[in-house]
Amino acid sequence: MKKSVIFPILFLILLLLSGCSSLQALIRSSIEDKPIWVYEPQAGRDQIAFVGTGEASNKALSQVRSYESILSQISQYIGKDINEQYISQLTERQTIEDFELKITREFSKQEGDLYITHYLAVADKAILNSNRSELLVKVESTLQEIAELKKTASAKIRSDDDYRAIVDYLKIAQLAATIIGEEGEKLFTEAIENVLKVIGNLRINYLAEESKNGSFIFTVQRGDRSISSKIKNVPVSISFPSVNGANEPYVDHRKIVTGEEGRAVFTNTNPLADSAGLLSVEIDTSAFLPFYDAVKGEYRAQIQSAVKARSIKVPYTRKMSIDTSNVLIAIGEYSIKGELLPSSYAVNAVADLFDKEGVDFTYVQSLLTDEDELFFELVNERYADATLIYGKVGVDTVTPLSSSYAVSVTGSVSVYDIPSLTVEGTTNEVKAVGTGQTQTDAIEDAFIGFGRISLSLLKRVLYE
Repeated sequence: MKKSVIFPILFLILLLLSGCSSLQALIRSSIEDKPIWVYEPQAGRDQIAFVGTGEASNKALSQVRSYESILSQISQYIGKDINEQYISQLTERQTIEDFELKITREFSKQEGDLYITHYLAVADKAILNSNRSELLVKVESTLQEIAELKKTASAKIRSDDDYRAIVDYLKIAQLAATIIGEEGEKLFTEAIENVLKVIGNLRINYLAEESKNGSFIFTVQRGDRSISSKIKNVPVSISFPSVNGANEPYVDHRKIVTGEEGRAVFTNTNPLADSAGLLSVEIDTSAFLPFYDAVKGEYRAQIQSAVKARSIKVPYTRKMSIDTSNVLIAIGEYSIKGELLPSSYAVNAVADLFDKEGVDFTYVQSLLTDEDELFFELVNERYADATLIYGKVGVDTVTPLSSSYAVSVTGSVSVYDIPSLTVEGTTNEVKAVGTGQTQTDAIEDAFIGFGRISLSLLKRVLYE
């Protein structure tokens, strides 16, 4: 080959090699039918260029996703998630004033059912680098804080303070979530794995043989072996079925904390707790809540699932302080004029609840008189060694409403020992309000409410 041909070819090859990226961009631009700036954006010396790409089933959504793509690139560059802060400004004005950023070019095309949008944005380099420098300092500070938390968490586990170590790991996850990029993701994942590992190693044990007189003793330990380390400072949540003052069911919650030996004692001080049921016992997670905004979705679900897996249930029964085989009940109901009524709404409400508690009771309603002394004399003549539930309730007010009535009643109920007539406990004064379409219905509702409230209050003395 002649030298006159070889030299131009060599020159062309060198030219192509030196502009390889431009040539590739040109080729892709030609093949994919897109402008060359999509692949090789140009910006001034003092600017930085970003190309957004959005794909969707409609053009408007593809444009939004292209804006989001630009914001994601800037977030990655400066180390801070700015999407929520600037998405509205960028979509509405095609600018971000804080970065002196503006959209300079736009390209859209449709390929089948897919719309594709590209935006070219340029921003001030100095401003972005300034933001980047400040954030990098903050990231360094965050990384140092994470390193310290790792040390303290490890030290706490060595000293059998695992629960507080979990909180430290959650703090690490929260801090790691603020670091954009792979390093933040790695630290976050590692922290969550540690949280799940520590929770997974915890065991709650019920010491049945040591639990007496209505007290329940629990331990929290690391692992299943009897010689496993007992864990201190663990808050344990106890939940159990109960009723409120109106005898409406709800689940009550109490918290106990393990001491230095990993033990905690629960004594039920709620007099309205069901007479029998199950104690649901699990690690209390209230200290985790401040970190749940950072620990979202599947990770939060995994933590909650791990805690549930460590929970236990303990059956319990509450013993009555009275002889349940010989209980007498009577509640006198009085009209607004002070007349003894033949009705038994209040006492029947008490009887219904006693039935559920398994109490063997006898009505002595037929012995009611206006005089307490005569009533007690009649009871003592007929019964010996019994517990008497006795009270009086009367109508205070009757108020007509637009289409119904409201009635208020007041009274009290006490527990007496028969035959001594010693008062074992009392409700003191109880007020109840009832409503109904008629005056009679409202009075019935008020007396029933009075009976339920009274028995709820008497449970404080009826149960040990």
